Amino acid sequence: MKRTLLVSALSFSAVVGTLRAQTTISTLGDWNASRAQTFFGEPDTGYFGQTLTVPGDARLVSYEFRVEQLSLAPTQYQSSVYLWDTINLRATGSSLYTSSASTFDFIGGGFAPVSFTLPGGGIDLTTGQVILLMFDAITPGDTVASSAQFGLVVPGTLAGGEARFLNSFAGANSPTITSWSPVGGDFAFRADFVFAPEPSTWGAGTAAVGLVIWRLASARAARRSATRV
Repeated sequence: MKRTLLVSALSFSAVVGTLRAQTTISTLGDWNASRAQTFFGEPDTGYFGQTLTVPGDARLVSYEFRVEQLSLAPTQYQSSVYLWDTINLRATGSSLYTSSASTFDFIGGGFAPVSFTLPGGGIDLTTGQVILLMFDAITPGDTVASSAQFGLVVPGTLAGGEARFLNSFAGANSPTITSWSPVGGDFAFRADFVFAPEPSTWGAGTAAVGLVIWRLASARAARRSATRV
């Protein structure tokens, strides 16, 4: 009985592992830990973002950037995920995710990871879609200039994406109306995806597990019959 449960559990674990395969798109390994793009923050450059191509029918579950706060006054921001308009070079539609408001705080020098785990298990996306992971410098009622810099990989190493920026001029430009400009590389970032299962995979996986259990049960029953004889 123990052997039956063990083999069954291992078989089911293998199937689930296939369904939950994870991949990471990252430029962190190509970054020299010092090169950066400045200056992020109001009143000028209020939007930084990285575009990337979805690697398959997948769910974006988290992402992370490397950021250094340059001024003593904290830089306020929100981060969002949008679909990217590859023709007009801008964010499109409504945000798929927007973080709560936060700040980059001065720590006396050095880059720090800024990470986001998406609620509800992530955002379902399809093969070939291009998305924008963006930061919006929000300074409602704030008249004190502040700035931060983002780790930058030059030349860019990511196929199907690049770093972008948009001068906001105190909110005069919109990320979904105005075209963004290329930075000339990739930001130092990572994005984690979990591949969505094909509907047929669940059926095949369930059948495989059922077959293993049936065969083990049949063999066990045969051994019992032989013992009784």
